[in-house]
Order: sequence, then structure tokens, then C-alpha cells
Amino acid sequence: MLHKVHLQDFNAMREYLLNKTQHAIGGFGKVVGDTPDILHSYLGLAALACLHDPDLRSIDPILCMSVRARDEFESKDPFTIPR
Repeated sequence: MLHKVHLQDFNAMREYLLNKTQHAIGGFGKVVGDTPDILHSYLGLAALACLHDPDLRSIDPILCMSVRARDEFESKDPFTIPR
């Protein structure tokens, strides 16, 4: 699917995530009706970021972190001890 973008319906995927797996108390569950947990909540947000949701920052799908966080991490001197 990653190389077949023309076959993907991003609006349908976004609607499914937000209307089916997002829980009323907040967060995302593994499947419809599941209680939300931190892993699936993060992955739900990551999936939305991969769909270029306008409310979320761009994501580096390889590292599964925001592009901003990746750039910040890469800019740090590896030999400096954080305080």
C-alpha cells in the first residue's frame, strides 16, 4: 500500500480512526470499542500525522517521531552531558 498511494482513501482512513477507534474518554484503542491505551493512542496520532492531518506536526515514519523532534535530536552534540 505504501507504493500505491492512488489506491488509498485518506479521508476514509482518517474518518475510521477518528470515528471508530477514538474513544469517548480520549485516546485510541486497538479495535472498535476497546479501552484506549498509550501505545494505540500514540500510533493513532502517528497514523493521522502520516495522513498529513493539518492539526498534527509532520512525522518521520521510520523513527516514528515528529520531524521537529528528530531535527532537534540530530542537532545535539553527542558528547555533551545534559544537565
